[in-house]
Amino acid sequence: MSSITEKIAAAKAAPKTTLDVTVSLLRDLAEKRAELTAELATAKEANDDRLSAPTAASVVQEKLDEILAEEADSLVTLRFTRLPGDEWTKLTRLCPPDPNSLLDQFYKYSLDEVCKLAAKFVHADGTVYGHVVNGDDLEVPVVHRKTKSNPNPTDEWQDIFTATSGPEFSSIVDALYALNVYGPSERLLELKKVSASLTA
Repeated sequence: MSSITEKIAAAKAAPKTTLDVTVSLLRDLAEKRAELTAELATAKEANDDRLSAPTAASVVQEKLDEILAEEADSLVTLRFTRLPGDEWTKLTRLCPPDPNSLLDQFYKYSLDEVCKLAAKFVHADGTVYGHVVNGDDLEVPVVHRKTKSNPNPTDEWQDIFTATSGPEFSSIVDALYALNVYGPSERLLELKKVSASLTA
C-alpha cells in the first residue's frame, strides 16, 4: 500500500482531465440555411434546365454552399480542464440558485452561472482552466475586470456564451458538470467498489 506522500505525488504527476466541446458562433445562419434548403427543393421540383444559363437549383445551391462554408468557419472547439475540488466548491458559493429552477434548487447553486465562472477560471498560480483550441495551439479568451475606468470590459467568454444557441450553451454546461461533478462522483463510487472487493 502506497503512503499518502506517494499518493499525492502520483496525483500531481497525473495528466489533467479535460473535455472538448465544439460550438458554432453564427447561430443566425441556421434560419437562412433552412430558407435556402426549402428554395432548393422547390427549384429542383421546377426542373428549370436551360442549357445556356445556370439553373435555378444551381444558383440556390451555390448560395447554400456559401452559407455552409461560413457556418463551418464559425465552429470553435472549447477545451475545459477539471478544476481543483476546493475551487469548484468556492465557485458554487458565489452563485445562489435561481428560485424558479428545480435543478438549481436541487444543487443549491446556479449550475449555469457556476459553469460560466468555471470556464473562465484562472488559478492564483496562473493556471488557466478554459481554452479555445486553435489547431495545435490553445488560446485563452480575454477577460478583463470591470473597474471605474473600464465600465464595459472585454469578456470573450461571455461573448462566446451569448453567440451560441441554447443547445450549444447547454452542451458547455453539461461538459463542465460532467468534468467537475458527475465524472468524479461516478469514478469515486467505482473505486470504492473495487477497493471493497479487494479487501473482502
